[in-house]
Amino acid sequence: KPASKPAKAEPIKPVSIEQSKIEPAKEVVESAAINEHKSDEPEIFTPVAWSFELIEKGDGIYTLVATATIDDHWHVYSKDLPSEDGPIATEFVFLEGSYELVGDIREKGELIQEYDPNFMMDLSYYSNKMIMEQDFKINGAMNVKGEIYFMTCDAEKCLPPESIEFEINAKDG
Repeated sequence: KPASKPAKAEPIKPVSIEQSKIEPAKEVVESAAINEHKSDEPEIFTPVAWSFELIEKGDGIYTLVATATIDDHWHVYSKDLPSEDGPIATEFVFLEGSYELVGDIREKGELIQEYDPNFMMDLSYYSNKMIMEQDFKINGAMNVKGEIYFMTCDAEKCLPPESIEFEINAKDG
């Protein structure tokens, strides 16, 4: 048999990207979408963690101890501030239940007092740790509910005020 002639190759025509039907690999598209989504998410700050402890003092009197553990470079304001024109003062309140408050709220920790140029006033706050205590009597069967309301700031920004609720079982004290 005679050898067949090789087929003549047709010249390659340049193709523009717009004419091309080639799509990027699926993994690349998903990866780009994930990276794009991550950069759009706002950063969430949680620089303060609260814990609660109930201490029985005797004669039906209890102390509720609320402890704030505060991240480095952040602070929580005292319950006593010079004006309502600045940051939100920390509040430790009993809202409902069968109770009778005994005495005033006590703050403990290293209180820092200094001029804050952001608010243009002298302010009192706690860094690292803040403790608030309130003595009370349970005088019924209804659970005691309350909240800590506070504001957190660092040198550049303040976070919106936050509320942390607590509940004390009246039967168990």
